[in-house]
Amino acid sequence: MKYESFEFSSKSEVEAMLSSNDQELKIAALVGMINGIDDRTWVEGVLIQHVTNDDFWIAKNAITGLGDLARIYGRLDMIRVRDSFKKVKHRNLKVVIEETLKDVETFI
Repeated sequence: MKYESFEFSSKSEVEAMLSSNDQELKIAALVGMINGIDDRTWVEGVLIQHVTNDDFWIAKNAITGLGDLARIYGRLDMIRVRDSFKKVKHRNLKVVIEETLKDVETFI
């Protein structure tokens, strides 16, 4: 996936994108809602829902998105975040989680 800047401000647009079967569209929605939707709780909830996605890249972007959210808002529901991280089974995502938690500690 090449780098593109995404920004979506419509929750219904994001929800429609996430209901697609298109991996790149789902990733774009996860990335684009972070900067475009001014509702931290909603965005955090959507990201948490995708942390355990079977698709590595969707889950990875959801995990790193939580770090971005911490940077932007300076807070997260860490109980929910940590609980979702505990459910991740993909070994390669464990490193991503560790890096994201370091980022979160920096910004919160």
